[in-house]
Amino acid sequence: MVIKAVLASLLALVFGAICFGIGAFVEGFNENMCYSEVLETLGSGAQAAASNPDPEHFKEWAAFTNNLPLFGYESDCEQILAYVKFGAKHEQ
Repeated sequence: MVIKAVLASLLALVFGAICFGIGAFVEGFNENMCYSEVLETLGSGAQAAASNPDPEHFKEWAAFTNNLPLFGYESDCEQILAYVKFGAKHEQ
């Protein structure tokens, strides 16, 4: 009886660990895709700002990137992406 309880507990722990691992992988994948989109948008915006003959345009882009909503490891990628997309629309 005790062995069955121990085995059931181990099975529940293993199942929980597997589910946690899958969830962490999926969340990490989504986060990486978000940051890839942020970098792509920033890169194309920087190219547009650098190729603009008006130096004021590049200064505005620099000020825009300096105001990114970054909070170290607590940064929210979705918030950064929304800020970048909103700003990229207005910079063109």
